[in-house]
Amino acid sequence: GGSLHSGFYGQGGDDTATISVGTTGTNFSAALFDGGLGTDTITFLNTTNDGVVGANITNWEKFVVDGSDITFIDNALTLNGYTGSANGVGDFTVQNSGRAVTNTSAADFTLTGNLFLADAASTFVSQGTGSTNITGDVTNSGILSMQDGSPGGNVSIGGNYTSSGGALGIDVNFGSLQSDVVTFGGAINGVTSIQIADVGSSSKPGAILIADTTSASAIDQNEFKIGKTASGIYAYGLLYNLTGNPSIGTTPGLYLYAGGNDLQPFIPLYEAFQSVMLDMNKLPTMRQRVGKGYWVGGVIQPGSLGDEGVAQPAENTWLRIVGGFNHQDPKAAVTGYDYDLTSVEVQAGFDGLFYEGSSGRLVAGPTLRYVNGHASIDSAYGSSSINPHGYGVGGTITWYGSDGFYTDAQAEVTWYESQLKAHDLANGVEDVDGRGYAVSMEIGQQMGGYNGMILTPQAQLYYSAVDIDSFTGAYSDDVAFNKGESLLARMGLALEQQSQWLDANGTPMRGNVYAIANIYHEFLNETTAVVEQSFALTSQVAPWTGEIGFGGTYGWDADGQSYALYGEARASTGLDNFASAYGYAANGGVKIRW
Repeated sequence: GGSLHSGFYGQGGDDTATISVGTTGTNFSAALFDGGLGTDTITFLNTTNDGVVGANITNWEKFVVDGSDITFIDNALTLNGYTGSANGVGDFTVQNSGRAVTNTSAADFTLTGNLFLADAASTFVSQGTGSTNITGDVTNSGILSMQDGSPGGNVSIGGNYTSSGGALGIDVNFGSLQSDVVTFGGAINGVTSIQIADVGSSSKPGAILIADTTSASAIDQNEFKIGKTASGIYAYGLLYNLTGNPSIGTTPGLYLYAGGNDLQPFIPLYEAFQSVMLDMNKLPTMRQRVGKGYWVGGVIQPGSLGDEGVAQPAENTWLRIVGGFNHQDPKAAVTGYDYDLTSVEVQAGFDGLFYEGSSGRLVAGPTLRYVNGHASIDSAYGSSSINPHGYGVGGTITWYGSDGFYTDAQAEVTWYESQLKAHDLANGVEDVDGRGYAVSMEIGQQMGGYNGMILTPQAQLYYSAVDIDSFTGAYSDDVAFNKGESLLARMGLALEQQSQWLDANGTPMRGNVYAIANIYHEFLNETTAVVEQSFALTSQVAPWTGEIGFGGTYGWDADGQSYALYGEARASTGLDNFASAYGYAANGGVKIRW
C-alpha cells in the first residue's frame, strides 16, 4: 500500500525492491526504478498494475512478477546479465499465479532477457497484432499466451525453448485460416500443450500456421500436443510440415490442418440424435403395460373366453420397470454411424372403470413415466455419447369386449434433457432440451382354444415425434433438426395358456404364460439434422424388424384386494440385415385392484 512519488534508486551492491502498489493514485507510470550496480531484483508482489513502463526500469538483472497482474504500456524492457545468467541477459520470472501482459498494438515489444513461467497458473500474455520479441531462452511451466480475441499476434523466441508441462495459448479464426504464431529461434525441448480460442464465426478446411522456426529440424513431432480440436463441422489436428510443402503451406513449421472430409466427432452424434430419441420415445403394447388385462373377481370359470377378458368392477393401480438395449446401424447415413442404446424406464398408471355393460367394459386412466438412457455412437470420425433423460405424462383408454375383442389407445408427452459428449474433444454440450410426442392404437381378438389355450392376433399403429431444440454446440457448430418422426406398424400373434386354482387356504389364484411374435414396419424411416445452416445429415433406418417374446401374469386375492405380477422378455432383429439392427428388453410390473 502507500503512495509512490518519484521512484527507487539503488547504489552499489545487490539491491532488492518490492512493489505492492497499483496505478490508482500513485502516478506510477512516471516513477523511475534504477537498480544501480550489482545483481538487483525488482519484484511486483500481490498487486495489480496496468501502468508499467519498461523504459523507466533500468539496471536490473532480475524482474519477478509474484502473484501480481501487471501490464506494460510501452515497448521494451531490458534486463542486464549477471554471473551465471544465460545468453548474457537477465531473467524475467512469473510465479505464484502471476500474470504479465505486453501490448503490441502500437509497436512491437522487446524483452531483453530470459523468460521463466514458474508454475501452471502463471501466464505471460502478448496482446495485439504485433510481435513480442524475447531475446533469450524461455522456460515454460505455465502458459505462454497470445489470446486477446483476434488472431495475428506473434511471440518470437531468440533463444532455446523448454517446456515442463507448459502450454501455448493462441487465437484461431478457422473461417479465414488465421492464427497467432510463435516463432522459435533455437532448440525446442519438452512437451507443450496447445490451448485454442476459436475467435471466428465460421470454418473451412485448410492449413493454419501456428508455429514456425528458423531451422527446419527444430520442431519435433512429439513436442506439441492438441489431440483434436473442432470448429463448425471440421476436426483439426496437428500437421508437421517440416520442409515447406507448397500444397499445405510454404513456411516450414507446425500447422492446424483439416481436409475436406475431416468431420469432427460431434457430426455423427447430431445425425444419430433424433433416431436415439425416437427409440426412447416408443410406447409399449397393452400387455407390456398392464399384463394380462383384468380378471373377474374370484375363480375364472372354464369354457368362457369373456370371463378373462372383462374388467373387474374396481380401480387398478399399476407400476412397471423396463430395461432394454438396442443396436442400430442405419441402412443409409452420411457419416456411416451406428449406435448402442441402453435405457431404463419406470412407468405408473391408474385405471378406472368408466362403463360396464353386457358387451364389455371401458377402462381409462392417466400415466406417468421417467426414462433414462445412454447412447454410444461410433463412426469413422470418432466416438461420442448421448445421455438423455425425460419425464412424461399420458393417458390410456381401453375397451375390453365380452366377445374377446379389445381396443387400446395411448397418448404421451415427454420432456427430455440430454448431455452430449465427443470422446476425442474436451468440451461437451449440456442441457439440450427436447419434447417427445407419441400416440398409438392397438386392436386384438382373443380366440379360444383347447384346455385354456388362447390365440390372439393383434395389430398396433404408433406415431411418435421428437422436437429437439436448435442449439450451438461446443465448437461454434449451429445445429437444427427436422423430420424427427416415426410411423410404426406392428402385426403380432400371441399364444397363451391360462389357468386358475384355489390354494390350500381357498384363495383364488390365476396365471398365464404366453409367447408372442411380432413384425414391425417403419413408414417414416428418415431423420435429418442440419449443421451450420447448410450441411444436411440425413439417415435412414431399415424399415422391417422381427421380434419374439415370452411373458406371463401371476395373480391372487388377499384381504379383499387382487394382486398381479407380470412381465415380458423379448428380442428383436432387423429383417433387411440381421446384423444392422437388433435389441432385447425385459419389463416387469405389479398391479393392484383396490
